[in-house]
Amino acid sequence: TDGTLTGRWIDAFPGLFVPADGQVVEIQRRHPDGRWSVVAWDDDRYVEVHAVGPEASGYAWEVRWKPPTLPPGTYRLTLPARDLGNEGRFAPVPRTDVAVPATEC
Repeated sequence: TDGTLTGRWIDAFPGLFVPADGQVVEIQRRHPDGRWSVVAWDDDRYVEVHAVGPEASGYAWEVRWKPPTLPPGTYRLTLPARDLGNEGRFAPVPRTDVAVPATEC
C-alpha cells in the first residue's frame, strides 16, 4: 500500500445531507485486545470523502485517508445515522455497531 486507506459505501444521494452538518464516516483501528478506537473522522485534514455515483438503492461514496504514517493493522469505516430533516433519519446500511468490512494494511 502507498499509505492510503480507501473504502466505499452506499449512502444518501448528494444534496440530501451536507457533510459539514455532522459526521459522515469515521475510521477505526483494531487493538491487539480486539477493541476498536477512532483514528480519524471525515473532518480530519488527511481524509477526503467523494461522491462516486449512483449504485444499488443509493449513491456510492468513497473515503481516502492518507495520514503522515499509516501503522499496519486492521481498519474499518463506521457510518453514523444522520437526521436529514424532512427526509427523516437515513440509515441504508446497518449502522449500530456495524462497519464496512475491515481492511488489513
